[in-house]
Amino acid sequence: RMQLIHEGGISAFHKTAIALCHRWFDGVYTEDPFLDLAEYFVMHGGTYGSVVNHLALHMEKYGGRFGYFLHRVFPSYKQMVSIYPFLKKCPPLLPFLWIVRWFSHLFRGGAKRSLREMARNQTITPDKRAAFDTMMKALDLKAEDAPAEEKN
Repeated sequence: RMQLIHEGGISAFHKTAIALCHRWFDGVYTEDPFLDLAEYFVMHGGTYGSVVNHLALHMEKYGGRFGYFLHRVFPSYKQMVSIYPFLKKCPPLLPFLWIVRWFSHLFRGGAKRSLREMARNQTITPDKRAAFDTMMKALDLKAEDAPAEEKN
């Protein structure tokens, strides 16, 4: 089992998960700011993860609010190929498909979703973004690109 954990690259995550289990179920509380942050992340994430946690991680990944905004407006080629598979055969269509995506987004209720997301962005402090990013790096985890279809 430990070999699989090591091969999967989740040793740091495993160690932290075990420490959290000891803290929660064995009644062994040790003063540890990193475990406090991991506990906060888990306890405030909800069943499927919190949108705020997701935004905080991705905003840090893309360099803050503006970088994240640019990433959302101009998704990567890889993300666009997952939405429009024919783009693989004709990559020069990427700028045109960004525009198609914008209009599609606006006329299918996406404007309201985007406004809600922008409002949530304002609630995330740079300190929170940095703390979550530090935690993910310490756990040897990284924020993945958003799925092809936006959720909310």
